Amino acid sequence: MDLEDIYDPLPGMVDDREVILGDIFTDQDSNDDGTFGDIPKADNGSKGDEISFEIEPFENVFSSVPIIGIRRHRLLTDGNGVTTLVAFHGCPLSCKYCINPQCHESEGIVHFINPKQLYEHVKIDDIYFQSTGGGIVFGGGEPLIYADFINHFYEICYNDGWKLSVETSLNVNQNYLLDVISVIDEFIVDIKDMDSLTYKNYTGIENENVVKNLKLLKDYGMEEKVIIRIPLIPGYNDANSQNASIAMLKEMGFSRFDQFCYTISKEYVKTGEKTIGKAICEVLKNIRKTVADANNIIYYPDNCRHQGGCPGTCPKCEEELRLLTEELHERKSRGISIYL
Repeated sequence: MDLEDIYDPLPGMVDDREVILGDIFTDQDSNDDGTFGDIPKADNGSKGDEISFEIEPFENVFSSVPIIGIRRHRLLTDGNGVTTLVAFHGCPLSCKYCINPQCHESEGIVHFINPKQLYEHVKIDDIYFQSTGGGIVFGGGEPLIYADFINHFYEICYNDGWKLSVETSLNVNQNYLLDVISVIDEFIVDIKDMDSLTYKNYTGIENENVVKNLKLLKDYGMEEKVIIRIPLIPGYNDANSQNASIAMLKEMGFSRFDQFCYTISKEYVKTGEKTIGKAICEVLKNIRKTVADANNIIYYPDNCRHQGGCPGTCPKCEEELRLLTEELHERKSRGISIYL
């Protein structure tokens, strides 16, 4: 199924992306105490204080790692398809307009999760992933510093046919990139600006690693698997800077660019998500209906009468998804072909 056929991007969601200063991760799937199922939440007085801000190798793939949030049902934000964003804690950058500043803080939204727990948590959206070519997007923070975790998660889910992507600054040691280069389907790279001085002024560090890792991706023939985000950052660069960055990247062999402007706004939180949530709800309902029809399953989606803010799903929607998933699994267990 092509998501473009059933979803029209809302105005302002593609070419005029907004950066919200503060917490954008609403724990829409969390328990009342802020945990995800059996995933432990950090105690700010104990585990939360133990989080290291050093960029060190993640040695034990069976251990839990800190995350700042999980967001389901992202549409046309991370490439094609319906995706779930898993955002890790920790980042080498100190961006002036950081969209997730909690990734640097020991307090706040910090959970601990291992690869198996993550798989059990996100597999609920398997139908959406497979039918739209979506999957899991690892972000943060900087996801590549948890390369071993990502590799172990891949070992668990590779038979499911999900797309695995990373939203990364690429400002890490090359060993991290080499560790995941064979398991990642798409790299979404936020290079800020290719000018080294502009980059350092905005992020606080040099961009030498970024350039090296871009060249590494080129050397591995990954150009078509790389989307490069080139923002216009108020007070730091301009349209000419964006064009200069694109010219440099084209010379390196890259051709997929996402050019947009940071718009710093709190109003989006109050009004935008209400509208977007209802649009997401309709998209997911259409996916369920399409999958049901393709498999000759009788399905009558509930006519939503909810007023006010909408996170994109609700208990009724989740129940419809659960029943459809169970019916597909039951048919598959009887050797009946299913179509997604």
